[in-house]
Amino acid sequence: FVPDLGLDQVVIYRLDADRLSLSTHGLGATPPGGGPRHFKFHPDGRFAYVLNELALSVTVFAYDSSRGQLARVQTIPTLTESQKAGEEFNAASEIRVHPSGKFLYAANRGHDSISVFSIHPDTGKLDLIEVEPIRGSWPRNFNVDPSGRWLIAAGRDSNTLSLFSIDQQTGTLQYQR
Repeated sequence: FVPDLGLDQVVIYRLDADRLSLSTHGLGATPPGGGPRHFKFHPDGRFAYVLNELALSVTVFAYDSSRGQLARVQTIPTLTESQKAGEEFNAASEIRVHPSGKFLYAANRGHDSISVFSIHPDTGKLDLIEVEPIRGSWPRNFNVDPSGRWLIAAGRDSNTLSLFSIDQQTGTLQYQR
């Protein structure tokens, strides 16, 4: 599964381990001009999430593992138009699914924030819960620890790390330091 920013697709490849070769198997189309950047599976494997760097949005796909196909379910913005208008430049940078499969997190460069979404367990669709500032500049990357209790965001331009606790019931972030 390879997000291709120029094609606005996630290209699916099939691996032939005996021949050590890849062949195109299918694709998942993202919105035109969205610029797919990162791709993550839900822990149960039924859904996949693509962060669209240029559009600052997340596209949700239902995944059929037996056929190797992605079907687009939803595309939802990580920031409102008014939030984006407050910055000279915005771009999405990273996406993570909480180990519980209940929440999804997306980083917004320029706005310098993490968008928090709840994940519907039956459809995989997202609902925006909050947009939390990282207290640093240009969140290039972030991660959720394996226990799902902590999120650490790296501010590239501020040379900072910000630590957040994750509320296990709501997915919201609480800044620690």
